[in-house]
Amino acid sequence: MRLTFEQIKQISFGAYAVTQQENGIRYQRCTDKQIEAWGKLHHDLGERATYSSGISLDFHTSSKKLRIATIGGGQFEYYINGVLRAIVTMKEICVDGKCFELSLCDPLGDELGECRVTVCFPRGNSPVVIDYVELDDGASFAPHKYDSKMLFYGDSITQGYSSVNHSHCYARMVSSFFNAEYYNLGIGGGRFDISTVDDVGYEPDTVVIAFGTNDFTHHKTLEALKAKADEFMGAVKELHKGTAKNFFVISPLWRADLEKWVANEEKGRTLSSLAHARAAIIECAEKHGMIHINGLELVPPFPEYFRDEYLHPNDLGFCLYTQGVIKEMRKYIK
Repeated sequence: MRLTFEQIKQISFGAYAVTQQENGIRYQRCTDKQIEAWGKLHHDLGERATYSSGISLDFHTSSKKLRIATIGGGQFEYYINGVLRAIVTMKEICVDGKCFELSLCDPLGDELGECRVTVCFPRGNSPVVIDYVELDDGASFAPHKYDSKMLFYGDSITQGYSSVNHSHCYARMVSSFFNAEYYNLGIGGGRFDISTVDDVGYEPDTVVIAFGTNDFTHHKTLEALKAKADEFMGAVKELHKGTAKNFFVISPLWRADLEKWVANEEKGRTLSSLAHARAAIIECAEKHGMIHINGLELVPPFPEYFRDEYLHPNDLGFCLYTQGVIKEMRKYIK
């Protein structure tokens, strides 16, 4: 049974647009305005805004097999009943004209009956295009039902740029804990900028903002950073005030290269104190009635918890980051 475009659209989450095109079904995460705005800040940021980070297929079925063919993309990760079961690269998806096939069974190979299947799209490289999705003839099929919606704004840490397993980014793991549908607007290298705020047609119950470390290395004065953060938070609050019950701001976590930036500060190129930058962001969060989550308390300040040893959490670091965020969110999300 090959799913129709409308059926695939029903089980697609985290995308601004899902469109049927001549070569397949194409996904767009950011609006055209956002892609243009990020591109004006830097070419690489505009390109990353076209990536499929956070987009997924999520559904329940009684099928014993899942067959899926894609054009473009990168590393796809398949979950069965919430357990990671397959990591498939583009080279493995279509070999000798055959699509990738996954047995929908438990880890011992036994049949499950009906199960939940989640296919997490790659976080980068190129936009994903779905050629087709097939289930067994006569199999049951229904989109997964979530309890709430979460929307994440942020930089590479939110986009999950440094995790080996793309689906181990904190945004997906946090939302999974709450059985929340999630939308990931993280952009690697991103920072507070009001020009990138736009309506993606998503009505979240919870909004999370996690910028700051790139602002620290970009701005020459604390006043400039604070002005950008204040402007951004105000715009996000105004955009989502109709539906969001909670707004969280995660302040920047530890980084090991502070001496480098202190040296640059003496040349007039950047701020010298990450502590002062963090304080400015926290002050802005409080001004806009947003709940602060202390980034310094999420990941231990040791290189072994970071993939690059100084800034970006690895998979273990992301697990601890996620655990800390959930602990704080549970105080407000019942």
